[in-house]
Amino acid sequence: SHLPALADIALYHAKSKAPGTVAVLDEELQRDYRRRRDLELAIPTGFSEGQFEVWYQSQVDLVTQDVIGLEALIRWRHPEHGVISPGEFLPLVERSGNNARLTRYVLTDACRALQRLAAAGMPQIRIAINLPPSELADHSLAADLRDTCERYAVAPSLLELEITEGSLINNIASASDTLRRLRRLGATIALDDFGTGYSSLAHLRRFPLDKVKIDKAFIREIPESAEDKAIVGVIASLAGTLGLTLVAEGIERAEQAQAMREMGVRLGQGFLYHKPQPLEAVLRQLAEAGGNGD
Repeated sequence: SHLPALADIALYHAKSKAPGTVAVLDEELQRDYRRRRDLELAIPTGFSEGQFEVWYQSQVDLVTQDVIGLEALIRWRHPEHGVISPGEFLPLVERSGNNARLTRYVLTDACRALQRLAAAGMPQIRIAINLPPSELADHSLAADLRDTCERYAVAPSLLELEITEGSLINNIASASDTLRRLRRLGATIALDDFGTGYSSLAHLRRFPLDKVKIDKAFIREIPESAEDKAIVGVIASLAGTLGLTLVAEGIERAEQAQAMREMGVRLGQGFLYHKPQPLEAVLRQLAEAGGNGD
């Protein structure tokens, strides 16, 4: 019976509203349940039919404007539902036990992209891949990364693996082991969405990290917000002391980029520079810029 699952949906819906809200299993909730069920069942077909697409967003040097890296971002182009956002389908991928398959799917695409960049004579740049929390407990990840890099003749040092603070806290022992294995291969480790989770200084010292990405929530109101500027200033000072590279996410306005430069944040990404786009578009942009960004 689907009643327990439907009841869960109603409970979740009620909890997301004001205290004391009652949610009725109406047609909208049932449609929501059916859509999620259908999408979850369609995930294996999505892989086999190539419906998942990897798009890339540029990471730039805020001073020179050069493209110094790319972040791989997954999209699902469903034949019936159209483009489905990661926010909707990633929890379904996790619930269906397909996280490892998706990670390796993105890893393979990133290695192919690096191969294409090299063949086109572009300067070497890193590609960042987001790791779901469950992957930090997967002891086969480092070996799979090494094997995939060898298959496409790509140096592991051209890969950057992004993790979140929450995934570190929930898997401290296994996360530390996995990250050290990946780093021994030459991969870079980046802490994503910094400032939105636990933000413990001990975590920055305890784990083998190379880079910290400041969450866009702290960038959005800069330079107007003195409080956010103060927070970013502290993060920048801390990163400098610990020898960590700092990246500002979600830069949309020139004055935000200027504020980041003034605070010593050298790298950034956001719509001011490039939106996520297919690899072909990225290759064209790099070629037009002589391989050096805009």
